[in-house]
Amino acid sequence: MCFFLYKGKSTPDLCSVLNTPDLKDLEEEELWDLINDNRHAISLGVRPCVLIPYLRQARVLTDLDEDEILTCLNFTNRGHMIDLLRVQGHNGAMALLESLMIHYPALYTRITGRQPSIEPSGFKLHVARHEAARLQARCCELQGKLEQAQQNNKELSQMQGEHARLRSHLDGVHLT
Repeated sequence: MCFFLYKGKSTPDLCSVLNTPDLKDLEEEELWDLINDNRHAISLGVRPCVLIPYLRQARVLTDLDEDEILTCLNFTNRGHMIDLLRVQGHNGAMALLESLMIHYPALYTRITGRQPSIEPSGFKLHVARHEAARLQARCCELQGKLEQAQQNNKELSQMQGEHARLRSHLDGVHLT
């Protein structure tokens, strides 16, 4: 049995991953153990809006899942995305790892101990990165619009309060 020393403890799971020719050959639980062991790093280092297009294309997330993940305005959306993928089993784990290989190669290497391959599952890497850059720019644009809309909403509430106060004051002046 092969053991690999990781953070002061031997882990046969990582060693079996490194000795397996292809991640697709790993059992579902082995894949999810790798992901769950790195859940915190994934949650902190990943922007769901970057991964979702690939995960949608892989058909492991639906449009409802996407809306649910993206409308959550805190860090739990990343953990929730992992939970939704977990329900998809082996396919969910593979799609997540492939999307990390494309968009977050350093994180992929940290999780799997492998360097990203040049062409993940027939999805051309340069095309995927170009699409990711385009979608990331769109995500940032939408985030800016959301922040502007929230600011406008705040200003509108303030104006409505001031309007009500002035209306009340005006009504008081007319009565006298």
